[in-house]
Amino acid sequence: SMRCNVKTTFTLNTACTTCAAVPKILCPRGWLKITQGLGVRDCRYSVKLGENTLSLPGCHHVCKKDIEEKKCCPGFWGTECYGK
Repeated sequence: SMRCNVKTTFTLNTACTTCAAVPKILCPRGWLKITQGLGVRDCRYSVKLGENTLSLPGCHHVCKKDIEEKKCCPGFWGTECYGK
């Protein structure tokens, strides 16, 4: 084939939240959740209690999305990847 498509994988973390709530957190539309259950326990989130703000350990999920960019191989061009 004269096509040399380029596939790129993007990842993002959901917002950090209490680990009890994180199993219900969804990835954005079109993204795939690649962590399960409590996700990853390596972040901190803030809770405001009156005048004070507490920083608590929390969890988040990792989401991924594959994007395939249609490209022609070197030496080919156009929408149909024509040769010279």
